[in-house]
Amino acid sequence: MNAALTLRSDHQVLGPASPSRDPVGDQGVYAEVKRLVARFADCDERLVTMSRRLPDLGVDRLALTDVVLGLEARFDIDLTDTEALAWRTVGEIVASVARRIREEHGKRSRVDGVRGNSRPIDARGTG
Repeated sequence: MNAALTLRSDHQVLGPASPSRDPVGDQGVYAEVKRLVARFADCDERLVTMSRRLPDLGVDRLALTDVVLGLEARFDIDLTDTEALAWRTVGEIVASVARRIREEHGKRSRVDGVRGNSRPIDARGTG
């Protein structure tokens, strides 16, 4: 079996990649946000709660940039600067990332489904 693997931003293997469905639920998003915020803000992971304000955790622009890059790599999504700069709490990051995962991975699975169900057309234009 030749399964693709997903790599975390710190190059640890997470397991088989699942690009056609959400890679994790909201709890998985929260766990990754927690890990990245604690790492890049250099704070105790136990302090990273959903209601905690980012400045209270020591998240500055540089740390926020690292968190965004880590989330984009981990979940195969694109986050805008405007979106990231609007985040005030850990919960806002989790909600935004979970929504983006559903949007982007939903689009990909619909496109993959169309490709998977289509038949090649021969030179006469028939299937």
